[in-house]
Amino acid sequence: MVYWKYVVKHRLLVEILGRVGETVKSTTSNWKFLTNHALVLSWIAQHPHSTARETAMSIGITERTALKIIGELDTDGYVDRRRKGRRNVYRIIPEAPLRHHLGAHVSVGELLAVIAQKRRLGAA
Repeated sequence: MVYWKYVVKHRLLVEILGRVGETVKSTTSNWKFLTNHALVLSWIAQHPHSTARETAMSIGITERTALKIIGELDTDGYVDRRRKGRRNVYRIIPEAPLRHHLGAHVSVGELLAVIAQKRRLGAA
């Protein structure tokens, strides 16, 4: 139940980030600055014990999509997935570089630190 408070906050963040483009210029396009992969990674970094269903609900995607993204992040070395009883526990690999060649010099940990810092500043 404690996760639901964070789910609501995270979902609000996703909505705000998704609307940034709309506030700058009202168009018919529906793009976001952060991909679902980045949003899942951000959620897992803050909630390593959350389920795929909780992750999906917080971001606004299906549970199946969340599972697919988590699997891809695990396969590509951005997340370490361990079983703990009947649940998975996730650990972000902060030193992993971003995939795009323009961002290869930036680590996942650095990206998540910037996202978390902006979130903290916005809450203050």
